[in-house]
Amino acid sequence: MKDVLALLTALFRFALAGQPLPQQTAALLTAERAEQLYKLANRHDLAPLAAEALLAAGLLPALPPELAERFRRSRLTAVYRREKRQYEWNRLSSALEAAGVPYLPLKGMVLQTLWPQPWLRTCHDVDLLVPAEQMNAAMAAMTSRLHYQKAITTNHDVTYRAAPSGVLVELHHSLLDATRATPAARTLAGIWQHTLPGERPCERQLDFPMFFTLHVAHMAEHFEQGGCGMRPFADLWLLTRRTIALEEAEQTAALLKDAGLAPFARAAFALAERWFTGEAAAPDHMLDVLEGYVVTGGVYGSVLNRIAVTGAAAPAQPGTRRYFAGRLFWPYDRLKTLYPVLLRHRWLLPVMQVRRWCQRIHAKGLAPFLAEARLTRRVNAAMTETSRKELVNLRAYLGL
Repeated sequence: MKDVLALLTALFRFALAGQPLPQQTAALLTAERAEQLYKLANRHDLAPLAAEALLAAGLLPALPPELAERFRRSRLTAVYRREKRQYEWNRLSSALEAAGVPYLPLKGMVLQTLWPQPWLRTCHDVDLLVPAEQMNAAMAAMTSRLHYQKAITTNHDVTYRAAPSGVLVELHHSLLDATRATPAARTLAGIWQHTLPGERPCERQLDFPMFFTLHVAHMAEHFEQGGCGMRPFADLWLLTRRTIALEEAEQTAALLKDAGLAPFARAAFALAERWFTGEAAAPDHMLDVLEGYVVTGGVYGSVLNRIAVTGAAAPAQPGTRRYFAGRLFWPYDRLKTLYPVLLRHRWLLPVMQVRRWCQRIHAKGLAPFLAEARLTRRVNAAMTETSRKELVNLRAYLGL
């Protein structure tokens, strides 16, 4: 796996920073290793980037024909998806302009502008934020003007499916999971104070300090859910390549500190430097552990990682019990956001716990829960005391 990861990161540096590939790259790219390279890149939704680098370096034709075709197909698919997203973004922004609703593009729609070609920065949906008080107007514009179909509603966003393109559009009225009362969520609550005029009258864009903090917060949230994949580290590295004023750097550091994300940001940046500069750094065992966690998790993380890292959050408690206690019994501060009636009647907390269980079972049935229970027992049975301590130390290293 280390050889394959080294190949993938070498291709990253070639595609993103123009660094020459090592002379032995062609020799290392055996049929078996090339297959492993595709699987790793695809698991992190980075196959188009790898394909572009292989094509530019003249290495793609040397691969087995079927594998070379998979790389080419990933590249073409990325271009097609980007065109679909851009088409929907143009429709969506025009509808919100007509409705007079302020809107703020988020995540991939902004990050793609940092990459050599926008389509290289893959993403599968369109994210935007509107003021909470304008949410109803924005939803009306999506359904009446664009005929979007509502797919999923959560406590902080509504997801629509655009027809006929099939693009998913996530309309947020708040950031991160509103049920988690964390320092990061409190810091991001002031996001509209950090907006600047965009390209159109109702469009807004974030200043650099808040955008950087939001990106790190999103990485940290996904890390605790099983991993965030390698792609956000590329985004982070590209963000740090920008020339910013000293005042912006100081504001960014202050926001990260207020959000409780400074240790996570330092570790994430160190790993990004390892992958995207290729410069030898001092040995760092915890950075090795972080790398392993991210690489094995894939683009959206894994249930295995989530179970392991959740169990490590309270090592004094057995992993299985800790994990399912957190999944079953939400604390008041989290549940009250899902059920505002608790703000007036806290005594209804047990009733709302049961209501949430019934809603989950009605929506998904018992099968996913039972499968997760079996997997949790397997993970905790397989974890050694050493590996559990490693995860405890990793959480401390990241400030989580």
